[in-house]
Amino acid sequence: MQQAGRLATWDDDRGFGFIEADGGERVFVHIKSIARLANRPRVGDRLRFEVGPGRDGRPAASNVQIAGANPVNPAALRRGLPPPPPRPLNGRRQVRLALVAALALALVAAVGLGGAPTWLGWTYLAMGFASGYAYWSDKRKAEAEQWRTMEGTLHAYDIAFGIIGGLAAQAAFNHKTAKPSFAAITFGIFGVHLAGLLLLAFGFIALPDIV
Repeated sequence: MQQAGRLATWDDDRGFGFIEADGGERVFVHIKSIARLANRPRVGDRLRFEVGPGRDGRPAASNVQIAGANPVNPAALRRGLPPPPPRPLNGRRQVRLALVAALALALVAAVGLGGAPTWLGWTYLAMGFASGYAYWSDKRKAEAEQWRTMEGTLHAYDIAFGIIGGLAAQAAFNHKTAKPSFAAITFGIFGVHLAGLLLLAFGFIALPDIV
């Protein structure tokens, strides 16, 4: 039997949340159970759905459709409809912005104090843009339910001097911030780069200048 309710919670990175049915019941919902959308679901959406047993035996929604005015497709935007309001920064995104600031300061110190050649700064800048674009592209693919960029590829961009842009993109697009295993590798890459930049800044190691 079809029911109606509102989307009470939604984890965009993991692709699931809970519906608050009009009768008061909370029902688990996964992105795969929702009809194809122009945009990802948002808290407050009105939904029509059916209820059946989920993988763990608890109620789960199926055949879900957005009944409220949530999806704003590109054509609607071109007609002048306002985009959805920006999401507030959560703790995970704030942490990544703090890490960006730490790496940027360490890089400025390393180059400014003469411990690192200027080409290293330009390398971080160029690869940061490349890494940020890779995260943005993967976010767009996730929203369109297309084939995703491999996590190893994203990490490779970060390792190859793109970590500043990668962390900034994670914070800006709220992407890849909720998966603990991905975050652990990202923080490990951050630690390696921060340590290297500090060693350069204080003269413990040196890189050759390229003329």
